[in-house]
Amino acid sequence: MTALAMMTGWDYGILVAYLVGITLFGALFMRGQHSTQDYFVAARGMGWFPVAVSVLATNFSAITLLGSPGYIVARDTIMIPRYAALLVLTPLTIWLFLRFYYRLQVVSVYQYIGRRFDGRLRLVSAAIFLLLRLSWMATAQYATALALTRVVGLDLWICVALVGLLVAVYASLGGIKAVIWTDVVQAVLMVGAMVLTIGVCLARVPDGAAGIWSLAEANEKLRFFDPSLDFTRTTSLGMLFGITFSTLASYGVDQVVVQRYFTVKDYRSMVKSAWSGMLATIPIALLTAFIGLSVFAYFTAFPDRLPDGTPADLWFPSFIITELPAGITGLIIAGLFAATMSSGDSGINSLTAVYLEDLHRPLFRSRRGAGGNDALKDLRLARILSFVFGAFATITALFVDRLGTIVEITMTLNGVIGGVLLGIFLAAVLSTRTNAAGALLGAAAGSVFIVVIAYRTPVNFFWYSSFGCLATLGFTLAASRFFPEPSDRQLDGLTLARRDRPIRPEGASED
Repeated sequence: MTALAMMTGWDYGILVAYLVGITLFGALFMRGQHSTQDYFVAARGMGWFPVAVSVLATNFSAITLLGSPGYIVARDTIMIPRYAALLVLTPLTIWLFLRFYYRLQVVSVYQYIGRRFDGRLRLVSAAIFLLLRLSWMATAQYATALALTRVVGLDLWICVALVGLLVAVYASLGGIKAVIWTDVVQAVLMVGAMVLTIGVCLARVPDGAAGIWSLAEANEKLRFFDPSLDFTRTTSLGMLFGITFSTLASYGVDQVVVQRYFTVKDYRSMVKSAWSGMLATIPIALLTAFIGLSVFAYFTAFPDRLPDGTPADLWFPSFIITELPAGITGLIIAGLFAATMSSGDSGINSLTAVYLEDLHRPLFRSRRGAGGNDALKDLRLARILSFVFGAFATITALFVDRLGTIVEITMTLNGVIGGVLLGIFLAAVLSTRTNAAGALLGAAAGSVFIVVIAYRTPVNFFWYSSFGCLATLGFTLAASRFFPEPSDRQLDGLTLARRDRPIRPEGASED
């Protein structure tokens, strides 16, 4: 695929230096690992600040950095006000979920599901997560590589392989500590790239920030509120529901994000990392929005600098390549690669953690010996599986375009992964009557419901997570009435109603 313009030797040099440097940096964290506790939760010794930055970096891919400005160029700023909801959603997420994870000292969120319901639901939920997260990783790699090919001038398969395999190398060697600390570096680079872009626009657009705002206002880009109740369009109500359920799903029950919280040393640090990571999303989202307004204003002020008919999603890449000086372009492209890699390494580590903790160990526990080498064997297996998962997602990414459009795949996966899993966890936390059989039926019915909504109705994609969650929760509550009530061991310390009771050890008597 042909790039929008050729990068200079300086730009390619900076990009190569970043890719090699970040890979070697991540691999260094291989030292000092003796068990999967080191590999998956960094021996629960991380500070709250790097964890918060890692959470932030994980949720911003290159598609976000390219897609959000493209959305504003094509439409308006209606998505911006929704982020204010994080001020309420942060304490709600902590209250609903994080306290239970901390008390159990889990490595995987599905360990909570196993304690609250039973081992069968834990296995099924973990298996679904593995399949869907692998699909998500492949889709994310394909989508970001598709965007980057237009910028760096490399073929699609080269971009996919380059990002995917390098991430697989350092994530498999360094474990979660490598993931977190490389995310910190990548977040700094990503934010720096955004600030540089905005700075150049402010310097070149006539009248600076006032000129950008004036041009955006004149072209009706500053729409912040839409009171319509139309379910088929992007409205303020739809986005409020969307961010509410997607945030609870992402920061509360998604292993990819929540596993970072398990690496901190105490509950107070967990709460601080959750608050910081979620609230830092607000300024970053504002930066991406202002990039959209800035790039729009620049090419509106200098229309001869942009070829006629350039799609909205390519306005920002066009600006990077054609308007920035040599070296600066390389830094910003490295920032886009950083955003892609920070999402990939997170997926790899969480997939491996879920497989080992929720599938491999429960299924093969009886075959394990009592020798002291089990910890090292598990550690070696974790590294091998991490590389395998990374390589598999990379190979699968080359065939994603045959499965449908990016939007169709991504929105359906978000509805199933986020909405349905959130429904299961809410049923577990909120109700003392829900049971494993009811949750299985509820998850199946909720999945069918959201797939029908996504493919057979004109409902806007912002509603998918809320519809998937509420359908799963409703079906679970109803179906659970037809099966026996859960035991005290499945409720004490594991539900809001009994949160102050001590958690009973596994296998403890009901007396």
